[in-house]
Amino acid sequence: MNSNTTTITPKAKSSNNFLTSLTIDGLELNEKFDKEKLEYTLDIPAETEKIKINAQLADSSAKVTGIGEVKVSTGLNTFEIVITAENGSKRTYIIK
Repeated sequence: MNSNTTTITPKAKSSNNFLTSLTIDGLELNEKFDKEKLEYTLDIPAETEKIKINAQLADSSAKVTGIGEVKVSTGLNTFEIVITAENGSKRTYIIK
């Protein structure tokens, strides 16, 4: 008796929670972007009320929060950009 069975192994979920770029519209981060570096600084003109944070995911199956237009106030502002890989692992990039 010949049995033709196929075993399907589920694809492992990606653990890639890196960015390929992190930018601010109209402004430059003080440090060159490196996917391994998690903390960046940014000098913002005093009259600035909002900035737009842009991030490019290294893996399209990952999710990102903390991007888009955000309000800024006088003094130190801290923004967290959190990337969650398909498997649930997280990486947080910080802009101060």
